[in-house]
Amino acid sequence: MVETMPESLTEMPKKLKSSLKRTEKKFYQKIRSNNWKAPDFFIQKIDTFATKGIPDLLVKDPENHFHFVELKITETRKVKLSPHQISFFKEHSNTRTWLMVEDKTKSIYLFRAYQILQIAKDGLNVSPFAFFEHPYIDWEKIFNTLLKFK
Repeated sequence: MVETMPESLTEMPKKLKSSLKRTEKKFYQKIRSNNWKAPDFFIQKIDTFATKGIPDLLVKDPENHFHFVELKITETRKVKLSPHQISFFKEHSNTRTWLMVEDKTKSIYLFRAYQILQIAKDGLNVSPFAFFEHPYIDWEKIFNTLLKFK
């Protein structure tokens, strides 16, 4: 008996569907795989369950400054943020803390911490600090944008 392929994503088994779904983990892997384009940046994934709201990445730039980067994926204009994440960003609004969002087109938005309340309310309708349109993503430029913190 020959099995036919499912015609739509809704007919696929859950395990296969989840492997096709974009996740923050896959977004992180994309960042890591492009780190060679900016080798002077050191990226460390932060996996903490004890303290809620801590961003996903700790990044050391070539000037030896540290940055926190929260990663988000969205299929809509809305960016889902927990109250703990909002609190962390508010508390660190004048630091090198960033929100990096990949939208459904795989374009990347980079926001500063002080924008968090606006983002929680208006999502991707807020003007980002930097925007990188897919498929013309320049990863070296993304990393170097972190150096523009003043």
